[in-house]
Amino acid sequence: LPTGNTGVWYGCSGKMSVPKNMIHLQYLGNNSLVLWNCNDAMYLRKHHRIVGNYSGCLPSHPYQEVLKGLPLELLPEEAALLISLGVAKVVSYPALLRSPQNDWVSSAIKERDEDYKAQISDGLISREKFLLEKADSILVGKKKRNRDGSLVVNSLDRKSIVDAELKKTPTLSRENSYITFCTSESRLKTSDAEDINWNYPSDELEKICFLIFKFLWNHQYFLTSGLKFGAQFLAYPGDPIRYHSHYTVLCWKQDTKITMQDLVTNGRLGANVKKVCLFCTSKDGDPLILSVKWRDFCS
Repeated sequence: LPTGNTGVWYGCSGKMSVPKNMIHLQYLGNNSLVLWNCNDAMYLRKHHRIVGNYSGCLPSHPYQEVLKGLPLELLPEEAALLISLGVAKVVSYPALLRSPQNDWVSSAIKERDEDYKAQISDGLISREKFLLEKADSILVGKKKRNRDGSLVVNSLDRKSIVDAELKKTPTLSRENSYITFCTSESRLKTSDAEDINWNYPSDELEKICFLIFKFLWNHQYFLTSGLKFGAQFLAYPGDPIRYHSHYTVLCWKQDTKITMQDLVTNGRLGANVKKVCLFCTSKDGDPLILSVKWRDFCS
């Protein structure tokens, strides 16, 4: 296989700091692991070519499914690779499974009230700034509406006009206020995390999938889930933001018989989507890969 191109990642603007401690992968059960920290997600993608799958909605655009946000859901193979590299560990937060404590509830209500008051204050400041910019126009408008315009000008100045207009500004109701979405929980401490002895890979197929994943990853490929093409993985020569995948990766147990129908089906599928199909297994602990490319297919 040719070596992939690590390329440059343009996934996010802003500074990215290197995690000081091991990255926590929250275990949800059934080999499902998620990552909630934005900085950790950026770090893993840029330095370890771990893409994952964003499964949450964006707070600013909740009614769409094209662009998604945190949490970042990782493939079991991605998580196992990070654990083997000593970059991350699997944890759970028992506190999240219990009812919120009274001090947590009180703290959350207090933060919500402070946020609501801050929105009112910011709104009045913004309104005042707008009125100061339009004060002269407001004076002209009042002069036109009054026969004795000179009295209006003499009795009113820009500040009194602004104060009068501010009093007319309706108070922001709680129903119309914004809700702040937090990407971290200040009341949940790192010490609350409990390490989990995650048993993966456990069976033969899982071991083969992890072996193939690690083999391709060591050849500088980016790998994502290949479910939409009926495969275990999709292999990209660079970041999926910039490149299309070149390979569909199917993993088989060593003693599984690959029929002609399997070869034809996956070969034709790969030709239609302009990808080479890789049939992968292991032999004596080493990866064994067969590439299938439909005749006259130009990649």
